[in-house]
Amino acid sequence: MKYTENEMKQILEQEIEIPKKVDERLQDTYSRIRTQNKTRTTHAKKSWRKITAAAAVAALTLTVTGGTAAAAYLSEHTDFFQGMFGNTTKSSQEHTQVLADPDKDDGMMADLPGKEYVPVDEEKADALIGGNVTEVNITKEIGGHTLTIENIVTDGNGMLMSMTLEKPGGVTALYADDETNRTKGAYFSPESNFSFFIEDQNGIPSGEFMYVDTEKSTPDKYYIYDYMIWGSTESTPIQPRLHIYTYPVTLGELQEINETDTEKRDQIEVTEDYVDLPQCENVPMQSLNQDDTWICSYSPISMSINMSAQAPEEEAQDPYCIKYIELKYKDGTNYTIFKQDELDNTGYICGVDTEFRLTYNRIVNPDDISQIIINDNVYDIN
Repeated sequence: MKYTENEMKQILEQEIEIPKKVDERLQDTYSRIRTQNKTRTTHAKKSWRKITAAAAVAALTLTVTGGTAAAAYLSEHTDFFQGMFGNTTKSSQEHTQVLADPDKDDGMMADLPGKEYVPVDEEKADALIGGNVTEVNITKEIGGHTLTIENIVTDGNGMLMSMTLEKPGGVTALYADDETNRTKGAYFSPESNFSFFIEDQNGIPSGEFMYVDTEKSTPDKYYIYDYMIWGSTESTPIQPRLHIYTYPVTLGELQEINETDTEKRDQIEVTEDYVDLPQCENVPMQSLNQDDTWICSYSPISMSINMSAQAPEEEAQDPYCIKYIELKYKDGTNYTIFKQDELDNTGYICGVDTEFRLTYNRIVNPDDISQIIINDNVYDIN
């Protein structure tokens, strides 16, 4: 239930038959809103779960009784590692089926893959990527909200970013709940008068999945963990930047104007702002080749698979040709990353040309991998 790169390009570049003098970025916005309205599912009013007194006592007891183990290692990136890779506030989910379109009573069902979250070994995470985690701490005031980008780490294929969005009296710009965390991630609400995304130095936006920690967040402050895939096929170092759109009306009003008032629509001006983020030192990626053919590349945070090595040329640009991905470790354990329609243990998946790119939902030590299984193909790691 995530966009492929080709789908994302179609959304961003879609013609909407309005005069050419209208800002190109405004066309992008209309397309994004229209697609969002078309694909969203029916959500109940968001609610943040509070820790009960009993739960707090249990947590305190766990901390005290497990004090020796907990005190053995404490990372300066604890919040980042726990939010991105841990299961302290993320609950595993079983595979289920839901109505494909809640607005239609046609009985058509869609698969909602299960997700498995595991504890994060912070010492291992620190050893693998700690030196590459950049503390950003950039704050931007947008539309009555305060956006703070806290930490980022990238390997050139994917990027992980932690941030907060807050507003006294309640965050209104993002819609997020447990359901968005299982489907397409948080999205900008009709009440918002701004939107933003991360792009590279060439203006190519990343594909992303914004997970909002509903356990840690409050109505006034959202804790967001963003899993991103870069859309560029170039191997040059990426200089990430924040791209902000600010509108004179809300996104809901913008959609209504687009549909009903062409004269007013043509007069709307969109304000754009850019914030450069630090250029990080990439986490190293390793490559797997077989018979002079590139199979995949992988790091502790992401993976890129050559679909041309898994499917005929006419199918190699369709991410649906990847049915199964698993890592087998030297100690006999395994990490099933993806089982089509049934299990999705990724942070985000995106097709880029003939590559199937993904970020993990846990930390991976490449040196521990003994085999990589893609579809029915088993690749030994020497």
